[in-house]
Amino acid sequence: MAASLEHVCNAFGATGTGLSNKAKSIWKTVLLGIPALVDKQLTLSNGDKPGNGSEAVYRESYNVIMGAYCSSGDEMIARDIRLAALVRNQILHQGITFLDMDEAIDLFVMLFRLSLLTWHALTP
Repeated sequence: MAASLEHVCNAFGATGTGLSNKAKSIWKTVLLGIPALVDKQLTLSNGDKPGNGSEAVYRESYNVIMGAYCSSGDEMIARDIRLAALVRNQILHQGITFLDMDEAIDLFVMLFRLSLLTWHALTP
């Protein structure tokens, strides 16, 4: 699902490298504040690095991202972009086989929501 979000961004002409940058380049055409909110999330979640790929590093970054209070839809979209980038990096570098079914379902729903919102926001 994280890769599908990247494909949606590419289909709409995303620029940059990495899912986070591609999503920011797309969303700034619709909601100007999204890139700044994503960058704020990026700072809070210790960057885009996958760390050593351990479960502990993933969960620490996940908890920081999910711990950010979202007072608006824009902040929720920014949080979901950061979480999508975290999931994409973890899967790409190490996998997320340590997730239980409920965690996997939550991530699937978030990624599907973000893909759908991205497509909907950019489709006339």
